[in-house]
Parts: sequence; structure tokens; C-alpha cells
Amino acid sequence: MAMADDVGIYEPPFRPPYEFDAAWGWAAAAMLALAFAAWLPWLPWTAGVYVASFCLVVGGWRYWQGSARKRARDRLLTGGGLWFMDEEEAKGHWDRARERGELWLGEGFEWTPQVAEVARYVYREGVDQVLGGSRATGIGAYWLHAVGKPADITMALPVLDGNVIVVGATRAGKTRFLDQVIAQAVLRGEPVVVIDPKGDHDLRERMRRAYLRAGRPDAFRFFHPGRPDESVCIDPMRNWNRQTELASRVAALIATEGGGDPFVAFSWRVLNNLIAGILLVQERPTLVQLRRLIEGGGESLLLRVLRSACEQHARPEEYAAYVRNARQQDKEILGYIRFYKEVLSQRIDGTKALALEGLIADVQHDKEHLSKMITSLTPILTMLTSPPLDTMLSPRADEKREVTDIGRAVREAHGLYVGLDSLSDPTVGSAIGAILLADMAAVAGDRYNYGIGDRPVNLLVDEAAEVANAQLIQVMNKGGGAKIRTMILTQTLADLIARLGNDAKARQAIGNANTTISFRVKDGKTAEMMAEGLPKIRTREVQRSYNQGVGVASFQGGYGEGLKEQDVELIPPAMFMELPPLHYLAQLSDGRVVKGRIPILE
Repeated sequence: MAMADDVGIYEPPFRPPYEFDAAWGWAAAAMLALAFAAWLPWLPWTAGVYVASFCLVVGGWRYWQGSARKRARDRLLTGGGLWFMDEEEAKGHWDRARERGELWLGEGFEWTPQVAEVARYVYREGVDQVLGGSRATGIGAYWLHAVGKPADITMALPVLDGNVIVVGATRAGKTRFLDQVIAQAVLRGEPVVVIDPKGDHDLRERMRRAYLRAGRPDAFRFFHPGRPDESVCIDPMRNWNRQTELASRVAALIATEGGGDPFVAFSWRVLNNLIAGILLVQERPTLVQLRRLIEGGGESLLLRVLRSACEQHARPEEYAAYVRNARQQDKEILGYIRFYKEVLSQRIDGTKALALEGLIADVQHDKEHLSKMITSLTPILTMLTSPPLDTMLSPRADEKREVTDIGRAVREAHGLYVGLDSLSDPTVGSAIGAILLADMAAVAGDRYNYGIGDRPVNLLVDEAAEVANAQLIQVMNKGGGAKIRTMILTQTLADLIARLGNDAKARQAIGNANTTISFRVKDGKTAEMMAEGLPKIRTREVQRSYNQGVGVASFQGGYGEGLKEQDVELIPPAMFMELPPLHYLAQLSDGRVVKGRIPILE
């Protein structure tokens, strides 16, 4: 059905099977040869048989050629619809791919320049025009799946280390694609962390069944702020190597127009000083504790830290007078601060001294100015600590529910499904997702810096525009070395631009993905972005010309055809906007461009 190899010959694809006419003609010739041999007594019967046999062979060959063209036209007419498959049959595909160290991506074919030329022809002429009649109705250009010969599409697992971005409109197939990825990761025994802003019930249950099917039902964990009684608790402040990481984790949630925001920098400094103080009194920082200190001031924490320092580095009689004099003025903390500056500062040095001096500086800072500079912290911490999140994200030591964190899920190869309930509370859901992504960045840093664990980790972020932040970009940018396989799903490029603040940051996130998969998109800019990342090809097109002229005593007319070559996109943007549900076009990091579709699991 493709064009001829000779560049000077062009044969329209999906033309009617004219070979059938020739086949019937050769069959008729065979019958005539036998008839003549029977009617003409002077003609040897064997000659008629030889001639008839030759005609039948040639006719059979022409019929075989026509059958191939008819099958191609039939596929174009009816092929590429929805594809249903039971889970047992799908498991067979997954097992075979796992044994080869690959990920199964459904069925399809490689989108070569030859296939692209055929698709452009049909797209340009119209399916009804090419076939001479109406095709089966359906949503999208189902005929695209018939321009090639479908076979299993697989991708080598190491390719996933380069990150994957999946774009597609609502109900185009992104979540069903996640079903495939999750099920195969579970069979491989790898940890899976899914962040789902909308909290898709079907996705959660399919993930639960995947662990049940793999014989590891106890490895599944579920978090959802709308179902606190059924959820595990997650402590996003548990994983860290330097205290500055915790301050960065919270400060990253502050909305900003760009880098270098003085409010963010000042808030980070206050958070870092408070966290350092909490650690000095041998406690574990939590979001609830930080909120109390931000809203109530750091005096109570500073007083505890100074008392502890005095007990460790001075005798009671040394600081008793300082404290007694200050108590008379109802300002006990001032006595401890004065004693520290005049006496203890000479005995304490290093990190502890810096932490103490930072706390003292914040407590003595102008209250009105301090309040203005950290005003953005209060709503963020309030969102993350309002019931029921006060116990779900800041679990107490006596918490009866299971307490986990990203690091534990990775170490123990758990499946952690995080539903953010963004449909009913988008602001809080976005904050939860963002801080958990910051926690994942800390885990990636541990694995990268200290070689903790060599098992690949699957981070799957649905509706990524709801939670995308600098930490997600960092995980995508540098997570490959830590074997973090990040897959983000979004509807349009505009969603990422709105979330990250500008086009450059959105393209930075997309540029960190070596594999791009596009289901149907409805945004023209997104379609153009997907098309511009593909190579140009040289294609051929028939150009027709007509002319006529009328003279005094004559009439002239003419018709001509020419073959024109031109450079075009491998896939035009419009094709990304006309894909049927569950069909995709993908550029894989191994260089292949493929057209595929995934099944609906029953």
C-alpha cells in the first residue's frame, strides 16, 4: 500500500484493488483456453490445459496482490476501534515483557517516513474520498491505526530512567495508561508512588488489585485527606540529611513570580532557625510545631533552648542573677539572652552557637516587619495542619494508624497511592502534593549521594500541573542517577505554564523527559509543541493542473500531473488533536516514533 521505491513512480495508497479485475480476466482466459481445446478438434487438449494453467497462475498472483490491498482498505475502514482485554490476557503480555527487561505499551507500529507519507495522503484526501464511501463512525481518526501493521510495542526499562511525560485531554486515556505502567512495576517488585490530585477511585482499586495479583496485598498503602479513617499517615518532614532541607521543603510552597524573592528567602531563614532550635531540644520537627511557632512567635522555643544551654555549659549560680533580675521585669527570656551574649557565647561555638544566635535575632527582630515578611507562611502551614491533616501529616508518637513516609515506601518496595482530593479542595490538595514531591526530592538526594538502594523507583504524577514545583523539576533533572523513574501526566502545556509561572520553566520540565507520549490533545499550542520535537521528512505529493482556452474557431484544453517533493513534519500538529480515545503517538528515547493504542482492561 506504500509508494513505489522508485522516486519517479508514485502510486496512491489505498487505491481500489484493480488487481481483482485482472484476476477475473485471467480466470476467464483460462476458461476460454479450455473451451477452445474442447471445441476445436485440431487443437491439442494438452495445449489448452497448459495455457489455462498459466492463466490461472497469473490470475491467482494478481488476486493475491488485490487481496493485500483489500485488507489494507478494510483495516482503514473498520480498524483501530476500542480494544478490550481481560486482565489475565494482559498479564501474559506483561510477563513476557518483564522477562525481556521491557515495558509493554500496547500494540502499534513504528511511524516511519513511509507510513507518514501514507497518513498524510489519507489525511489530505479524506477517508471517505479515498475509500469512496463512509467509514464506521467513532470519536477521532481511528483510521490512523490502520496505516501500519500493528504489533506489540515495548520499551527497554533503562529507557524509563530518562523520565516520561504524557499529555492528553480529559478521557483521552492517560489514566488507563497508568494502569498498565503500575501493574508492570508491581510485577517487577519495584516501589510505586502515585500522586493523583483527583483521587481516581478506579485507578486506586486497580493498583490495589495489582498488588493482590502479585501476591503482596500488604504492600499497598493509601492516603486520602477525605478518608482519614482508611488512610495511613505520612510524615513529609521525616527524611532529611541537613536541617536546611526541611526549611527548603516548606519554603518551596510559597507562591513566587521567580527566583530571588526576598519574602521567600526571609521565610526560609526563619524556618531554618526554628528547625535548628527544635533539633537543639532533641525533638523532631513537624508541620504542626512549625505553625505554632510561626503564629505564636519563637520566644517559647528560644527560652527552652537557652535553659538547656545554660544547664549544659554553666553553673546555676552563674546565670541565676541574670534570670532573677529579668523576672522582676516579667522578661525572663531577656536575662537568658543577656547571659548568653556576655558569658555563654564565649563557651559555645560552631553549629549550636549559630542556631542560638539565629533564634535570638528573630526574637529581637521588629515584630511588625517580621510579621509582614513571613505572612505567606501562615496560610501554607494552616492548610497543611488543619483537621484532619494535623494528624495525617504531623502524626504524634502515639498515633494508632500506620505512619509511613516516602523514604519508607521506597526502602520497603511499597505501593503508595496518594489521592489529594483536589476536586473538593484544590488549594490544600496542591500544597499536599507539592510537599510530598519535595520529600521525594530528599529521598532522591539520599540515594544519589549515599548510594542507598539500587532498586528503581516509579514516581507517577497524574495531573502534574496541580502539584508541579521546583522539586519535581529537580527530581526529573537529576533523579536518573538515583534510579527515580518519573512519569508526569498533564492535559496541556498551558497548565504547566500556569503552575510554574512562565513558559521557560514549563519547557524545562518537558525538556527533562526523554520520552514523550501524546494522547488526544485539544490545545493547539500543545500539539505544536509535540510536533516540533520530531524530525522533518521529505514527502511526495501529486500536483494536478488544468487549463483551457477558447479561440475564434478552436477550443484547447489540457491536464497535467506532477510529483512534488517537500519537507514537512513527521506528524502534523492536527493529528495529535484527532487521535481516538486510548490511542497515542510517542517519541521514545531510543529514537523510535510510534503510533500505538492501549487496551481497556476488563
